[in-house]
Amino acid sequence: MNTSSLKTWAKEHMIGVENTTMPSFTPDLSALDEVGIRHDVRMAKAHGFFSTLAATETGMTFEEQKRFVTIVADEAGEDILVSTTLLMDSFEQQAAMLAHAQTAGVDAVLLGLPANFYPRTSKEVL
Repeated sequence: MNTSSLKTWAKEHMIGVENTTMPSFTPDLSALDEVGIRHDVRMAKAHGFFSTLAATETGMTFEEQKRFVTIVADEAGEDILVSTTLLMDSFEQQAAMLAHAQTAGVDAVLLGLPANFYPRTSKEVL
């Protein structure tokens, strides 16, 4: 999709307010609480948000982040858009999460630099 098409799509679909869905965990904090996450997405729909941001930058493992995004996108279905952030530990993880997000049905991503990335030259950024 070219830039013009992306802008057109965004103008047609990204209207309103996006909320944030934070991951819920089981009481012993050993696993994601899928029932709770799905409930939160249903509440985002019920309150009229056009989209929900699956907040992955919340101390989860990379595998938990992928599972969380999958749960949010699955529960959202066609009723609400889903976005997520790409703020992983490395560019390789960011590329892997982007591919996973596309497969899971995520509509948009917010790209950031890995927290441990400290460029020394402009070439490292470009």
